[in-house]
Amino acid sequence: MKNIYIATENAFLRSGLVELAQESDITLQPAKIDEPGFIDALEKDDAVIVHIDRNTPAEYFDYTMRINEKCRLMLVLNNPNLMYICDASVITTSRSSLKELMRAVGVLMSNKKLENQMRVCLTAKEKIILRETMNGQKVDQIAKVLNMSPKTVYTHRANVFSKLGGSSVNAIYSLKNRIMKEMTV
Repeated sequence: MKNIYIATENAFLRSGLVELAQESDITLQPAKIDEPGFIDALEKDDAVIVHIDRNTPAEYFDYTMRINEKCRLMLVLNNPNLMYICDASVITTSRSSLKELMRAVGVLMSNKKLENQMRVCLTAKEKIILRETMNGQKVDQIAKVLNMSPKTVYTHRANVFSKLGGSSVNAIYSLKNRIMKEMTV
């Protein structure tokens, strides 16, 4: 790893991780991911740890997607339900102990996946169908764009609902809205 950044407003989490990292000869640099030019300056060998809680601005989701495209990303989430809609190299919860979080940092640096992540694994098609459904696209529109039958889209969408613990579009919207509400309250 070239540089490892930590972005959090939680002073306890930041100082605890920075101190534990120093014991392991790892330097965590505090960062603000919304700072102009920060994401553009990231390189493939860098890593960013982002803590997301209910005080985190919603635009951080866009920032984390951009970061994940450029380098390794570790998300520390207050809400375990966010694991269903987030994508990163390593995802863990803020309810983990500092030692467990440092283990996750070690995994981040090793370019491996964290074992026992409580993540739902969606296929590439399922992710596209979920995203388009959340953007208000109808099944027929999604089927046309993906060059598949509407019945196949319904099947993929039903699989997504099952994996996410819902049974309908409204249940998934409800999950998304609840998560976003918790982020802004």
